[in-house]
Amino acid sequence: MKLTVIGSGTGLIKRERSGPSFLISEGEERLLLDCGWGCLGRLLKTGENPNRIDNIFISHPHADHIIELMAIIQSKVIHNCYFEDKISKTTVWGYKGIGRDYQTLKKMMVPEQEEKLEVETKEEGGQAGKMSLTIIEVGHVPYFRSAAIKIESGGKILVYSGDTNGDESFWQTAKGADTLIMDASVGSKVFLRKGRQPTHTSPQQAGLLADRAGVKRLILFSLYDFEEKLEMIEAAAKYFKGEIVYPSDLDQFEI
Repeated sequence: MKLTVIGSGTGLIKRERSGPSFLISEGEERLLLDCGWGCLGRLLKTGENPNRIDNIFISHPHADHIIELMAIIQSKVIHNCYFEDKISKTTVWGYKGIGRDYQTLKKMMVPEQEEKLEVETKEEGGQAGKMSLTIIEVGHVPYFRSAAIKIESGGKILVYSGDTNGDESFWQTAKGADTLIMDASVGSKVFLRKGRQPTHTSPQQAGLLADRAGVKRLILFSLYDFEEKLEMIEAAAKYFKGEIVYPSDLDQFEI
């Protein structure tokens, strides 16, 4: 598997980081994790064609994770209207409620989809080509649950936390992962002053969880850049001795 960081930022719009989005490549298969703002522009910079991404995972319905999903769907519908090489099916995986929410978004934004493109929504795990997907509910905000995803292929494991408050059970999901992509939007200094926050995690918490789960590589995301890169890495490194990455958009990693 190959991981491309499409967007490592937050809902705060800024030039340096797009909203959360990660592309997993396994042979010819593509899986997009979240569709934060700016992800389509970043995808095009990698040379990928968003129309050919057949599997999309949405961790939760906050705008900075779902905002460009329907733009991808609309583009696929338009492609099928004008080109002979039809797109046959897209699967949208996600949190409990993604099926209901997708229907609402479709009626509002792309009602033509029903006739032009097959879209299936799945709230449970399953198989996406060679990739085995496990979807796990995690805590985030009181309005709805968020979902993390575990991806297994070729003996390798990648886990993406989505936005999470780091509830106690999550380390079991990440156990033995080769790469853990973990929410670290609570700055290390904020964590030292105020402790655990109710909706997001800090680099210290990410480091503790990575150590407990025995992962090999920890990639921090949901980054505001309120603190220096080294400060965030050092905060996680107090608890985790494996590889720690404070990424930039368009970074790539072999899993």
